[in-house]
Amino acid sequence: MINYSVDTDPRPRVHLLLGAASLAGAYLLALIPALAHYRFAAPSVFFIFGSLLWLFNNYLWRWPGLQILAGIPDISGVWKGTLTMPSFTSDPEPKVVQEVTLRVS
Repeated sequence: MINYSVDTDPRPRVHLLLGAASLAGAYLLALIPALAHYRFAAPSVFFIFGSLLWLFNNYLWRWPGLQILAGIPDISGVWKGTLTMPSFTSDPEPKVVQEVTLRVS
C-alpha cells in the first residue's frame, strides 16, 4: 500500500522557485524596449509572484511534472467504496452499511 502522507513541507521550495521565476520574468520584461515608453515599464516582481502562486495553487500543481516538485499527489476523480460494520455474531462476513461514491475535483 502506498502511503500518501506528505512528510515534508514543499512550500518553501515552491516559493523559492516561483520567486526566482518572478525575478527573472520581471528582469526580462524590463528589457523589452517597447515597454520603456509606458509609465509602468513592467509588472512588479510581487505581481508576477502573486500571479504565478495563484496559477500554481489552482492549476499547475496538478501537472505531472510539477507534482514531483510539489510532492502532493493528485487524488481527484471518482472513488467508490463500501462502509461496513463488523459482525459480532458467528457470521464472519461484515454487514454492508452503505455503498459510497465520492467525487473529488
